[in-house]
Amino acid sequence: MNNYIARNGKAIYKMTPQSKPNNLDSVLEESGYVLEGTTSVQVLNLAETESLNEINVIKYDHLHDHWFHEFCLLSKMNDHDQSILKKMLGNIIQKKCFMLLTDEGGTVTACGLGVLEDEYIGLYNIITHENFRNQGNGAILIRNLLHWGKENGAKNAYLQVIKTNAPALSLYGKLGFEEKYKYWYRIKTKE
Repeated sequence: MNNYIARNGKAIYKMTPQSKPNNLDSVLEESGYVLEGTTSVQVLNLAETESLNEINVIKYDHLHDHWFHEFCLLSKMNDHDQSILKKMLGNIIQKKCFMLLTDEGGTVTACGLGVLEDEYIGLYNIITHENFRNQGNGAILIRNLLHWGKENGAKNAYLQVIKTNAPALSLYGKLGFEEKYKYWYRIKTKE
């Protein structure tokens, strides 16, 4: 631990309502650990999802340069983070679907990733182009990813969303996702 701290590392605790001992969160708070990144883990049973027409959808079964380029543009990701993300996404071994949604002119309006894990599809990297938000593009993308998951054996879906992301929470709620649990981090700000 001392080597870690000497390299300017900070202790970070990932907390859930089930963290033990029961008072750990309050002890960390009293010791100067601030709350950050409260996240909702949400699930959806795919039995009630509807089938749909796949219009203006581009799917890749591997990390394709086109998908990666569009995702980085939409998320305004810097070069350093792009390099790290590309390595992480390239290491996914499960069956996956990198998906782009376009308008009639071919402009990418939204993108995301679905990864199959047993009978679940996990949704990741969901983002809508800022000029196409609040127009149903995110919902169309997610419905297409869910449909792909269902076609490939998924019975449920899950995702994670930061609790301060009100538009995403609203969208996921409209699609039927429900919070299963939440987690957050406690990070030391001063020594």
